[in-house]
This record gives sequence, C-alpha cells and structure tokens, in this order.
Amino acid sequence: MRNKVIELLTKVLKVGISDESSSETMPEWDSLAHMRIVVMIEDSFDIEVEDEMLPKLNSLVSIIKYLESKIG
Repeated sequence: MRNKVIELLTKVLKVGISDESSSETMPEWDSLAHMRIVVMIEDSFDIEVEDEMLPKLNSLVSIIKYLESKIG
C-alpha cells in the first residue's frame, strides 16, 4: 500500500516523495493538487473519503494511516 500511495503522490506532484512529504513541506502540494490526490486515492483504493477527513490527509504518513484504518 505504501508504494502505491507514493506512486500516486509522485504522479500528482511530479516530485520525489519521502516519509516527510506533506502539504507543509512541499509547495507543489497546493489545494488543487490536494483534491487531485484525494480523487486518485478514492479511485485507486475504491473508497470514498469522508469530508471531515479531507484536511487531515495532508501527508504521506497520514494518508497511509487512513488507508490502513479503512481497508486494512
């Protein structure tokens, strides 16, 4: 799962991704890129992200933790 998330983030942001990657550390991760990331996560993992989770999925680590809680 981690590799798939890294692949998605790399595809959207077009930069290398590390464990420290987040919307706070990467200027490429703006609001438009954030929404593209969420849509790709939903499509790739066949889930629907709850509205209240949108602002919380702002880093590689938070996305992985969220997906682990949703799909195991």
